[in-house]
Amino acid sequence: MLEQTLANLRIEDAATAESIVELYGGVGRASFVDIENGVGAESFVVTRFMTAALPKLAALMEPFGKASNMRVVCGLLKTFRDYSEHWIAFLNDAECRVLYEACNVLMRSYCSVRVGGVVVRGKGDDEDEEQAYIDVLNCIELLTHLGTKDFMNVCDNSGAEGVDVTDVIFYGISQITPLMTGGLLSYPKITLQFFELVGYVCDVYPEKMHSLPGEFVCGLVDSLLWGCTHLNLVVGKNCLKGLESICKEHLQSESLTNLLLLKPDLFQRVIRGVLKDVVMDVGVLFDRIDGCGALLMSLVAVDLEYFSSTVRELVGGLGGGAGGGGEEQKRAVMAGFEALVDFEVIQKAIWGKGVEARNSRNAFKAKFGEFVRGLHSFLTRL
Repeated sequence: MLEQTLANLRIEDAATAESIVELYGGVGRASFVDIENGVGAESFVVTRFMTAALPKLAALMEPFGKASNMRVVCGLLKTFRDYSEHWIAFLNDAECRVLYEACNVLMRSYCSVRVGGVVVRGKGDDEDEEQAYIDVLNCIELLTHLGTKDFMNVCDNSGAEGVDVTDVIFYGISQITPLMTGGLLSYPKITLQFFELVGYVCDVYPEKMHSLPGEFVCGLVDSLLWGCTHLNLVVGKNCLKGLESICKEHLQSESLTNLLLLKPDLFQRVIRGVLKDVVMDVGVLFDRIDGCGALLMSLVAVDLEYFSSTVRELVGGLGGGAGGGGEEQKRAVMAGFEALVDFEVIQKAIWGKGVEARNSRNAFKAKFGEFVRGLHSFLTRL
C-alpha cells in the first residue's frame, strides 16, 4: 500500500509526499540505533524495505524540484544521505547497485532544477547557514558518504553492471563546484564539507582525472589551490593532499598528458600559487608544513625547470633585510633551495619502494624544513 502510494504521488500531493519521505528517512535513522543497541539480524529487513523504495523516492526529485518544493527536495537528500551513512556496511552488491542508480537519478534531477538556478537564497541575516542552505549541505554530505573508502571496500562495484558510484560523485562535484566560487564560500560549514569531499576524492580516485572533462579538472585544481591557503587547517591540509595525489598520479601514469596539451600551464599555476601564497606566507605555512612539503616534492618532479625559475623570481623580487645584507640572505635561501631539489632523492621518494622511498621522503622533508627556516628568517626581516 505504501509503495503504491509512493509510486502514484503527484505534485498536488505535497503534504503526503513530505510525510512519506520523512517516514522513509525515519526508517533508516531508527534502524541504525537498533543495530548499535544490538538488535538481532532481523533488522536487515530494513535494507530490503528501503531498496525497493529508493528508485521511486529518487523519481520524486524532478517534479517536486521543478515545483520548488524545498521541503520535499531537502527531505529526499536527507533521506538518501542518512541511509547511505548508516547502512553502507550492511548492503550487499545488488543493494549497492540500486543505491548507486537511485543516487545517480537523484543527483541529476537535483542539479538540473536547483544548481542551474539561484541557490544563494538566504531568508534573513539571523537564519542559520545550515538551514538556509540545507539542500546544498545535504547534497555534499551524500556525496561524501558515497565516496567513503569503507563503502567501496565492502561493496566493490568493479566489473558489475550498473552505475559506477565514482561517476555519481564526480558528476555531483562538477555541478556544485561553480557555486563554491560565490556566496557559499562565506559559510564555514559548507566550505569545510565541500573541501573535505573534493580533497578526499582527489586523493582516493586520482586515476579518474584522465576521464573527466578538461574544464572540470582545471576547476577542481583551481578550487584545491584556493583551499590550500584557507584559514581552516583541515581545509588546507585536504587541499594540499588532493593536489599531491593528482600530481603523483600524473607522474606515475601520465594521466593528464592530453589535458596538458590544451592547458600547458595547469601545473605551473599550482607551482606558482603554492610557492607564492603558501610557502612564502609565514602565517599560512607554519601549521601545514608537512602537507606542503609533500606536494612540493611532486611538483618539483612534474616541472623542475619552471619550479626553479619561479623560486628564483620570487626570492629575487624580495627586498633587503632591515639590517642590510639582503643579497647575502637571498643567496643563502637559494642555496637551501638548490639542496632541496636533489632530483635523485625525489625520484626515489616518488617512484621507489619500501625503506628506500621512506628514507628519501624523510631526507626531502628535512631539506624542506631547512629551506623554509632560511626563507622565513629572511622574510621576517623585511
